[in-house]
Amino acid sequence: MTHNLSLACPNCSCGFTTNSLDCPQCGFEATWRKEIPSFLIPTDTDPRSWLDQRELEQLAERVENGSIRDATRITLANHDYQTEEMQEIFDINQDSWRILTSQNISGRCLDLSAGYGRRSMALAEIVDEVYAVDVNLSKLRVLSAREDHDSCQNVIPIHAELDQLPFPPGNFDTIVADFTCSNGRNLRERVSRLRRYLSDDGSLILILDGWTRRLGIPRLVGLERQPPNYGDFSPATPSGYRSVLRSAGFETMAIYVLFPTAHSVEYVFEVGNEHGVRALRQQIKSSLTDGDRRRNALQTAMWFGEQTGALDYCYPSYCVVGCPKESSQSDSNSVGFKNPFLISGRTRSVVFDFGSNGINRVSKIPNRTEHISMTERENHVLSELRTKNKPIVDTLPSGQSARSKFGTVRHETPIDGQPLKNQIGGDIESFRQTLQTGYDWLAEFQQTFRGETVMRSPKEINSDLSFSPLDLYSPEITNSVQLFRTPVHGDYLAGNVYVRDKTVTNVIDWEYGALSGWPIIDAGLFPLNLAKYVFGGVEDGFRALFCTDTEYAKVTEEIIRNYCDSVGLTYRAFLQYLPSVYLHRMKIDWRHNTMNTHSKKLKKRISRVELLRTVPIDSTDSK
Repeated sequence: MTHNLSLACPNCSCGFTTNSLDCPQCGFEATWRKEIPSFLIPTDTDPRSWLDQRELEQLAERVENGSIRDATRITLANHDYQTEEMQEIFDINQDSWRILTSQNISGRCLDLSAGYGRRSMALAEIVDEVYAVDVNLSKLRVLSAREDHDSCQNVIPIHAELDQLPFPPGNFDTIVADFTCSNGRNLRERVSRLRRYLSDDGSLILILDGWTRRLGIPRLVGLERQPPNYGDFSPATPSGYRSVLRSAGFETMAIYVLFPTAHSVEYVFEVGNEHGVRALRQQIKSSLTDGDRRRNALQTAMWFGEQTGALDYCYPSYCVVGCPKESSQSDSNSVGFKNPFLISGRTRSVVFDFGSNGINRVSKIPNRTEHISMTERENHVLSELRTKNKPIVDTLPSGQSARSKFGTVRHETPIDGQPLKNQIGGDIESFRQTLQTGYDWLAEFQQTFRGETVMRSPKEINSDLSFSPLDLYSPEITNSVQLFRTPVHGDYLAGNVYVRDKTVTNVIDWEYGALSGWPIIDAGLFPLNLAKYVFGGVEDGFRALFCTDTEYAKVTEEIIRNYCDSVGLTYRAFLQYLPSVYLHRMKIDWRHNTMNTHSKKLKKRISRVELLRTVPIDSTDSK
């Protein structure tokens, strides 16, 4: 796509003529480097990077000559900072604050410290065009060569100093600046300079460190690993940032907490939102185990912060939204939320909007354009299932789809009950009860919606249990098995099953659902998920439940055999199709290019598929 570049001399603001980057007024000379407008000499250092300059250049060359997926796989293989670098390149969850600030994002956008372009691509989905500025030319070469986002053609890389920008005054409707991991002492001066490039009705969005992150506290409690040359240790608080904006000619419209840090955003909520604080506390309690030092540290810190009234000033990262003082903008968030608490998910963000009596509405919003189909998938599956007039339908979420600037979103009413995983204790009886509850619901669901029994030949089984893009192939199969097609949830975890008085009230989060799949996709995942809580991990849990002669293994086999009898499966078919548990989700993630395909989770799932192929199957399992 050819752009009419809106550039000006960084010295005198005189506009450039045609494609020349030489200023006709003051004589400033810039150049084109790798087809990128360049206003400074490339350097060999980047204090914000996890890679050295040689590695950055290798990555850029590989992306220019191939795909970013292959380039990162090769360059980052066994790298000490593989996870952090993959997150910087691909993890769209870092930009989930867009959802709560989208009313303030429009028109022509400037993205400062754009790096590899992940954030720029995300912004370009909801604005007209994005000028992506960074001091590192190699990263901009990666950005320029990327083809993994539909919005790539609307992003323009610019190689320039953040404090000497090549744009005319009032050029942008939105400016997004990532000032994390940088010197905080000159922040006031930097923000003041940005005012000249912003239109009078424009918005300024700053991603900033809190003082706790500047002191390295998230690193000390295991929430992140900081890159070298992290920056200064100057204090940074919401009141301090309001003061900075005020002195630079801006009004502060909102300040959001990015938790645990701006480089690993799992939760977003507005500073001062008591509902958000309570929701965060609950998330920490439910997502981290009792023995996890992060859980104890975070709970202690939150308790102390609430008792002293200092909690709002102690978060590691913030997103600050401002507008020029003369702006006519209203101080409201994008999609009519009152007290939102956002949870970043694999393919969409879930926003819980709180009212005085609790949760008013739950909204599921795609993280990027390519993920819209995941929300549409859930809408389609649930709307089809809810057409059946059967009691099991009452346990399916009720909701409706709507259009937004992010594409199709799903709004749901709050559900009743507590997650089934809360019933898992340290004894075998609680394990038995939890496992039985999950299988009782699943058996009724599959009996209600299942199709006719089919015979799968060895060749078909091989196809069902293989995935060629990842070189995952089933061992040779010699026997046919009987199965049936059924709608599947695809992510049938104890945390997605809600109960009250030991009765299932709701089964939520159907984005991995399908109207036709193999029954073991759900039936196999459920016990493996429970095993993670009981034995500390899926791998150890699998061995304990399926490869040993323990009381837990006996209970598991008894309940699974009863389930198989009730739906018309053989136990052998169940064991043989266990790999479909992870293959189903991997295929969907691959198709939609989710973050799971760029993280260690992919390797973990590949290893789990191979592990599940080792389950002992003998002649008695045909019954």
